[in-house]
This record gives sequence, structure tokens and C-alpha cells, in this order.
Amino acid sequence: MKLVRIYNALFAFIILTSSGFGQWSLQTGLNGKYDDNINNNYLQMKDKITSLSLTGLYTWETDNSATEMFYSGSLNYYNTTIDRTFHYHSIGIDYNHLYGEEQETHLNLGASYNTRINRNDYTLYDHAQISAFGTLKFPVGERFAGMTGYSFTYLDMKEVPDFNYIEHAAFFQLKSYLPTRTTIILQTDLGYKMYTTPNIDTSYTAGTGRWGEKNSSSTSSYPGVTQLIGMMRIGQAIVDGTGLSLSGHYILNLQSESRYILSYDGIVSGDDIFDDQYSYEGPSANITLTQLLPAQVVLKMTAGLQNRNYLLRPAYDLLGNEITDKRIDTRKNIFLSAEKNFEELGFSLGLSYEYLLNSSNDEYFNYNNNILGISLRYEYYSS
Repeated sequence: MKLVRIYNALFAFIILTSSGFGQWSLQTGLNGKYDDNINNNYLQMKDKITSLSLTGLYTWETDNSATEMFYSGSLNYYNTTIDRTFHYHSIGIDYNHLYGEEQETHLNLGASYNTRINRNDYTLYDHAQISAFGTLKFPVGERFAGMTGYSFTYLDMKEVPDFNYIEHAAFFQLKSYLPTRTTIILQTDLGYKMYTTPNIDTSYTAGTGRWGEKNSSSTSSYPGVTQLIGMMRIGQAIVDGTGLSLSGHYILNLQSESRYILSYDGIVSGDDIFDDQYSYEGPSANITLTQLLPAQVVLKMTAGLQNRNYLLRPAYDLLGNEITDKRIDTRKNIFLSAEKNFEELGFSLGLSYEYLLNSSNDEYFNYNNNILGISLRYEYYSS
């Protein structure tokens, strides 16, 4: 019923505002996915997931600015593990402003509130999230552009508050456009993730009273991770309709105090609740080929390699015995997609396939994964 009320409120808002000075749009999507390893572990559990999404936007525009309010929601239905079905909702506002005589400086500010709602045993994943961000894009000479930004995130886990955290993240990017139709991007990111529930350390000292009782004292600390990321991407237009992109990342942890959960009622076993990059460090590389085919079909092919050195996390065998004090994974993936946009009809159709191979010194995480997907998206804009 809550989901129905949200959709009804969205449509009522659109109807009330459609006659004003703004513009509204709707985007709906239907996605089907077959995943032969939904948990990404050696058990190879298969499932089919159907996702239905709806996004509504209302935009006010002036000569050099635009303000946008939005709602986005999705329902993700699991065919076999039905209890894993969940829905996700997001509401927010986004502001854009252009500065300068040629309007080459672009300021973007935004904030959103997001929530994920699960069912039965999987309410472990329920959470709410508040996010805010700001970015500034500006010219640097004739063939260079710069971009910098900051974001704030607060995540609240309903059933496992030990994983609540605050994140501060900042970045700086420099982009170069060369006469050879080559684009080079250099970017550095600095992020800090701090858990909001403290670690309590208790110490005891001998007392001096009649009975010599021990005195205790407690100190609290908030564990966190400080992370530095370097990225370089080179994009090259080869011929008309063909482009190649090469990118490399390196994640380095300057401070490492992570939390992990090894089991929770048998639902989450040996993995993080959310597989975020703060839990590991190491290099990665990707290569992407984009090809425009006849009938305006866009084909993309990506191959990637990543090393993940996990923080403060042992590796285990399948019996639960510790093998080594540090888990190390190597991930290889291939991703193929094809998309056709029927602009005159307002919808697009996409097909995708991904193969993932994860090699780990933790036997539970030695696995491969095949994912087949199909998507249908429809967009409507008010006149």
C-alpha cells in the first residue's frame, strides 16, 4: 500500500504542475535478468530477476539555470528466492547553473533521500540513505577542462546499526581534448568512511579500597577508512562510429578500520552486506570498444581485470578454518551490450551479457558468473 500511495502522489503532482511554466517527464523500464550465481559464491545459486522502474521529473528552466525535482522507484522480483524481492525509492532535487559569457562554467548541486525495503528474512538489507553533492566544471585553457566536487552520504541500516556510516568524498578531474580526436582524463578521489556506532574498549585497574576491587574505564572510538583513488582514462575515436577507451584505477587505503560480518542467520555468509570499495584496495584496468552498427544499434564490448586486497579480513576454507590472515581476490569480467533507440516512438531496447570469474584464496569466493539481460525503456516528455 505504501508503494501505491507513492505512485499516486507522484501522478497527482504531475497533473497539478503540468499546466505551469515547467516541464515534466516520465521514464518507465522493464528489465529481465537471468543470473546463474546471484550470491557471487561457490554455491552457484540461480535465479531470474524482473525489475520494474518508474522515474518522474519536473523541471523549471531559465536562461542559464534549471531546477529539477524527481522521484525514482523500482521493484525487483526474484522468481526462485521470492523472499529476496525488494523495492527501492528515491526522491530528490537537482540544481544546475551556467556561468560566464559563453556559459562554460557549470555548477551542479543536488540532494536525495533513498530507502530500500525488503521482506521476511532479507530485511537485514533494509536501509535509508541521505545524500548531498556539489560539482563545478570549468574551462582550463583552449583544450582543457577541469571539474571538482564533494559529496556527503549518511546510511542507516535498520537491523544492523553497526554498519551505519557517514561518507565524505571529494574529487578533482582534468580533461584534455587533443586534435587527434583523443580525450585524456586524469582524476583523483579522496574518500573517508566512518562508522557511526563506536567501538567500546574496556580496561581494568586494581582498586585501593578495603576489598581491593578492580576499577574499570571505557574508551570509545569510531572506526573508519580513508581512501585515495587515482584514475586515468584515454578515449580514442578510431573512425566514424567506432571508439576505444582504456582506463586504469588504483585504490590505496591510507587508514584501514573496516567491519565485517561472517554470518547472519545463514543469509549473509563470509561477505560484506554491501560490496563497497572501502573494503579493499588494489589496481584495476578496463578496455571498452564502442561500435555504431547499421540501424543505429550501439554495440559495446568491455573487458576488465581487478585485484582486490581486502582489509583486515582473513581467508577461510569451506569448513570455516582460517587459511591466511588476508583475503585476496582477482576478478576478470567481459561485458557485451547492444541497444537500439527508437526515438520517434520514445522507447529503447537493450540486450546484455556478462561473464565474471573470481579467483580467491578464500574457497567460498572461488566462482564464475553468467548474467543475461534484456531491457525495455520508455520515455515521455510534456510539450
